[in-house]
Amino acid sequence: MRIPSKAVESTVSDLVQKSSIETVYTEDGFDRVVIRWTSNIDGNYKIEMGGTGVTTGDLMAEGYIIANTEFENIITSDMVITASGYAGVGTYRFNVYVQSSDGIWNPYVFI
Repeated sequence: MRIPSKAVESTVSDLVQKSSIETVYTEDGFDRVVIRWTSNIDGNYKIEMGGTGVTTGDLMAEGYIIANTEFENIITSDMVITASGYAGVGTYRFNVYVQSSDGIWNPYVFI
């Protein structure tokens, strides 16, 4: 399975200030995706594979992020291949959402 490695530096709705995504390959192939990111707000977060909005993709990780602190999530090959949206070797999109204090889920898309 090939997931693209692409550095992303952007501001989206004043939410994600700086982020990066990298794919780690072993000699057997895809091993994991490492997502490093920050938010300028505290809040619950979700990382989903695919989907068109929060809770429409396959949940890969969730938790709470503290503002202006670099956070790292690791998505393993086992998590990807067991997701309902997995369709075999290809490129997959990961979406990060952080919930603001007013309950709005702010999206950021890693491609």
